[in-house]
Amino acid sequence: MLILIHRSSIDDMRKSIKKLATKLTDRYDTGIRFTDRAIHIDTTLAHKHIDIYGRSGDPTKSDGLLPDFWYSDRRDMDFWFQNAACRVGGIRLDDWEDVLKIVEILVREN
Repeated sequence: MLILIHRSSIDDMRKSIKKLATKLTDRYDTGIRFTDRAIHIDTTLAHKHIDIYGRSGDPTKSDGLLPDFWYSDRRDMDFWFQNAACRVGGIRLDDWEDVLKIVEILVREN
C-alpha cells in the first residue's frame, strides 16, 4: 500500500514526515523504519507492507507513483494526484494527519 504526502516546500514535507514518524514510533514499538522522505511499515505490524512517501515541488516528478491514499496542501496539485490515484482507486485525504487513522485501521485489521 502506498500513501503519498505532498507539501509545497521540501522543509514542510520533511517536518510532516518526521512528525508522523514520531507519532507512529510512539504508538508502535516495532515494524517501522523511516528516513527524512519516507516511512516504511512492514508486515510484522500491519497485514500488508505500507509505504508513506513525502514529496514536494513539481507533482509531475512523482516517479509515476500510484497512491492508494494521498494528500497535497495545494488544491492546484489535485489534478496530478487524482489522475495517478484513480488508476488504483486512490482516495484523497483531507489532512496529512489522516495518515495516522489509515495506519491505525490497517494495524487493527492485522
